[in-house]
Amino acid sequence: MEVSLTPVEYMQAASLSAHACAFLSSAGHRTQKVVVGDHDGTIMCFGAKKGSPVPVFQQTAGGRVSCVQVYKEKIFVGVHNQVKGYSRKGKLFFEFAPQIAEPILAMGIYEDHLHLAYDHKYFKFENCQETASFASNDRILDMILVPVSGLPAPAALLACADHSLRLMTGSAPAWSVSLQGRPQALALYAGGADGNIVFGTACGRFGLVTCSARAGTVAFDMSEGGAGVTAVCSGSFMGEGLDEIVLGRADGTVQVYSMEDGFPSLAHTTRLPAAIASVATGLVGSSSDLEVIVTTCAGSVTGLVAPGADSGATPAGTKITALTNEITELQQRLASTSRQRKAPAPALGGPALDIRWPEPAIYDSFVLIEGEASYLLSIELHTSIETVVLQSDVPVDVLDSKETLLSVSFTDCRNDSGNQLLATYTCQPGVNRLQVKIRTIEGHHGTLVAYITPAVRPLISHVRQYPIRALSLHHRAAEGLSAGAGPINTLTLTGAFSLSDIHGWLALCLPDLPEKAPKEVNEFSYRCSLIDTRLECAYQHGQAVVRTDSLSALSIVRDVVTQAATLRNCLVSFECDVDDQSAVHVFRLLFPLLQAQNALERQVSLLAALRELSLSGEDAIVLPAQYQEILDNADRLQADFKRQPCQLERLYGMITDLYIDKFKFQGVNAKSRTKQLMELLERCHEQDIVDFFNA
Repeated sequence: MEVSLTPVEYMQAASLSAHACAFLSSAGHRTQKVVVGDHDGTIMCFGAKKGSPVPVFQQTAGGRVSCVQVYKEKIFVGVHNQVKGYSRKGKLFFEFAPQIAEPILAMGIYEDHLHLAYDHKYFKFENCQETASFASNDRILDMILVPVSGLPAPAALLACADHSLRLMTGSAPAWSVSLQGRPQALALYAGGADGNIVFGTACGRFGLVTCSARAGTVAFDMSEGGAGVTAVCSGSFMGEGLDEIVLGRADGTVQVYSMEDGFPSLAHTTRLPAAIASVATGLVGSSSDLEVIVTTCAGSVTGLVAPGADSGATPAGTKITALTNEITELQQRLASTSRQRKAPAPALGGPALDIRWPEPAIYDSFVLIEGEASYLLSIELHTSIETVVLQSDVPVDVLDSKETLLSVSFTDCRNDSGNQLLATYTCQPGVNRLQVKIRTIEGHHGTLVAYITPAVRPLISHVRQYPIRALSLHHRAAEGLSAGAGPINTLTLTGAFSLSDIHGWLALCLPDLPEKAPKEVNEFSYRCSLIDTRLECAYQHGQAVVRTDSLSALSIVRDVVTQAATLRNCLVSFECDVDDQSAVHVFRLLFPLLQAQNALERQVSLLAALRELSLSGEDAIVLPAQYQEILDNADRLQADFKRQPCQLERLYGMITDLYIDKFKFQGVNAKSRTKQLMELLERCHEQDIVDFFNA
């Protein structure tokens, strides 16, 4: 069942954080007010009437607002490392500054309990006195309070970067549950009834978890593609007694999923021009119809209103008048600022000028798209982008972009420069978002660096770095190797290395490992996004065991760990247990990709000749059905080829490396036979290649 929602823009603030929007209810009024806190330190409260905002109050918080919570008609905001409380009319009545230097990430309030989440720490305060704390080995990305049956008060649920949710009932987690992606957005489902919460992950997945005092159960964890989920909420729009799930994504998409038979089904999609910071449902412009309040990282506050809601629409003339007045005010402020900049410099010996260039808000991500086995680099600014320069010290392929408002130029890299990629993206005026798909090559680890220059004078470049792991196409998985997964290869490492040493070495190979080893004995499972191979690693002080059905992955881990241990002057012993059929097993997984790409390149190479025949004007020429089909699908074939022009060469390289790795574990150098293997790959006969592997 579909639902129709119409966007109504309420206001434009400065840049917004993920938790910086909340609803304020008032006794005797069914409609709610919206409270927003931005990065400039401004707290704004407004209602809505006929599609236009009605200001209630505006206050200056004195610093960047990272989160906003409303509890019992009182507003609490996180300003850097402080918590401030305001009345419903905007009067400051509470200030609390814990002895923690980090900015507050998320906040939860219940009675006299205050829960605060930071980058790696969680604290609980009662009457402003610390009663519990927890230090996470990996980053905390979100936190909410969940009403759990059997507990006297709602408990804090932490979303951590190690793909887990942790329920805190003191200074230690009561339980943790593993997910198939990195959770970065949490919300109660149906008000937290039965302990249900919805989550969204950085790789675009979302799902529902039921929380009890003893365990968390994943009801579903699914993906329908799309950018990372940055915000989630729930609300009932269809009047069927079930709450719908609302997702906000990093590419500006807002999706509404109806819960038919307990499973989500897409009911509505809206696209906004900036990454979504938060989504929430409330009665803002109407006393009877829920609407979705959507805030973007760029500061826009928009309502998604159902048709027929009594919020109404603002007449066009009124909106034009308001916009004209706003433009006039901005022009006056610009003229005033220009006069100040043109003022004469102070005389020598006078007070020094305090010149500070504001740091722009940059929202960036570098996420693996599992279905395409490539990474999506997304960069978004509050202002327009002038240029973005990409530099990489490992081989990567930049895939063709569909963006028409930017141009790209590539610079040849000298062999002695250490660079494998230098690409410059120049954006047209008004473009504030850049998305680039990048395909990595496993076996190389290094760094992708982005030099981002906003279109603000003077031009100042800002640097962002993104690590590329040696097994970059692998992602964390809930399940490891099963009994029937295929031939299993085992690599055992022993030596006088510490837990932090082996954790750091494996972190060069595997993405999404925690920043620190979480336990004395650690186990992680991975899946390759290109082919369905699996990898398990278990490690502790002095020992590590890696098991996988991919011989190439095992070889990469051994080579990277050997190099890293050598740099540390640490002696490491390796013991390998290799299944002879492992290489053939992986080749059979790669062969359908090789066959499809080989056919695509052959069809594209025939297009020019087929078009010439079709335009020759000779009526007697009738193309066979297979060639006519190629001609009919010319546009699609060329688009597929343009999207991944080097894919065939990459598959050739992967199969060649697989063949070399098979014999390397036997102590034989097989590089002299790769020429024969290439000839077989070009002919693309599966059994001939298998026989060559087994020879």
